[in-house]
Amino acid sequence: KDGSTFIIYSEEFIEGADVSELLSQGFFTDPAKVVQLIHNVCSAIKVYWAHDKTVHRDVKPANIRYSNTTDNFILIDAGIALVKDRTTITPTGHGSPRTPAYAAPEVIRNERNISYRTDLFCLGIVAYEAAAQQHPFIQPQMTRQQAENAILALDPTPLTDHRHDLPEPISSVIIKMLSK
Repeated sequence: KDGSTFIIYSEEFIEGADVSELLSQGFFTDPAKVVQLIHNVCSAIKVYWAHDKTVHRDVKPANIRYSNTTDNFILIDAGIALVKDRTTITPTGHGSPRTPAYAAPEVIRNERNISYRTDLFCLGIVAYEAAAQQHPFIQPQMTRQQAENAILALDPTPLTDHRHDLPEPISSVIIKMLSK
């Protein structure tokens, strides 16, 4: 009546756990689960990008659920997704929405050239954590600024330094996703 527009967004309940819970439980001891994580989330990123060039912008462990019923990883919470070349309801300039530990360099720098590669970088961080049981750039107790500087400046250590049973092609894919 007053001309306001409301957007209602809902998601189905997914029986299972999010990846942050699974990381703390040592769920990814089997390299096949790391591969499955990458495959399932890459499939979701592909769907997002194929539909109006949408970038999720918040790929992180808390936004990936493992379904006990389907044995799949599901990317959830598109609350800050951005459709390229369109106006967004969330800011994209200074102070753009992001989770600092899982932000791609172009998001940290507030650049406008985000794409599916932005989401792949974030997935690379999650996959590295799943494989190595540690973040590729950030140490515990870092401040937000230190974390973002680490993402911008550091290269991840080879996954073979942390895990010897991970096949080289998987390790290479994860490191490639973390390319800047």
